[in-house]
Amino acid sequence: TYKTEPDRRFVPHVVKRVMDSALEEALEGMEHYESAKCRALTTSVCEDIKQKVKFLNYDRYKLVCVVYFGSVKGQEMRVASRCLWNHNFDTFASSSVTKGDIFAVAMMYGIYKE
Repeated sequence: TYKTEPDRRFVPHVVKRVMDSALEEALEGMEHYESAKCRALTTSVCEDIKQKVKFLNYDRYKLVCVVYFGSVKGQEMRVASRCLWNHNFDTFASSSVTKGDIFAVAMMYGIYKE
């Protein structure tokens, strides 16, 4: 059926808690950046976050997850994005965690599908 608005809206602060937990869990036991390990972690953490957010029952929302891992070496990294969406229903959540010399950034976009 066609619905012009969701029964339950995407709640960024709830999704942020899920992402915080997933990133903390992924970095548990890691102190130093290893590119091969982080490359594999990127995919698994992204899938883990998507599965956990799906359990929050945001029906009719397209979920897009992006995860970055990198090495902290005194540099600065800025992540920016622009989206064409309905500001009434579409939104995003972001999370970042630093542990040792590793940083992790996750972003989850919730786009309502009418």
